[in-house]
Amino acid sequence: MVGEKKKKYESGSATAYMSRNQAIKKLQLNLADFRRLCILKGIYPHEPRHKKRVGKGSTAPKTYYFAKDINYISHEPIINKFREFKHFVRRLKKAINKRNTDAANRIRANKPKYKLDHIVKERLTVEFMHYVIASKSLRKVFISIKGITQAEIMGQTISWVVPHKLGYDVYTLFKTGSTS
Repeated sequence: MVGEKKKKYESGSATAYMSRNQAIKKLQLNLADFRRLCILKGIYPHEPRHKKRVGKGSTAPKTYYFAKDINYISHEPIINKFREFKHFVRRLKKAINKRNTDAANRIRANKPKYKLDHIVKERLTVEFMHYVIASKSLRKVFISIKGITQAEIMGQTISWVVPHKLGYDVYTLFKTGSTS
């Protein structure tokens, strides 16, 4: 039995990268919001090794991102906040153009707010873990559902809790009672 022939540009580096326009279409954002999101999440463009393979035969200058990075930020809740803010601006402009000051004031009072706490926490956690690795200061690790970790940084012993993924999955299995 003969295997199926591989189709061109459907595997390998051609699928590992995504152009900026493809990413913008996938995330349904405009360029300004996409750039803002990439800066907040720490995602940067990458130069592929085989530009011709990634560009599907074209060598035109394009900005490429890892497809896994774009998939990662596609689940970010702040994207919905960007959309809510666009909707707010549209409603406000419409009320102002109609010279409806009551509606404009009511809309201004309900201006959407978004917090960057979770992004900052995520980024500082990653930086801290890199520091612990680079300084070789890890001392004790207790792997359990809780997952307690200890490091000695500048003479101080610091303990923190990082749940172990496997232990957490097993815990939720037993808690819910499902075995599938």
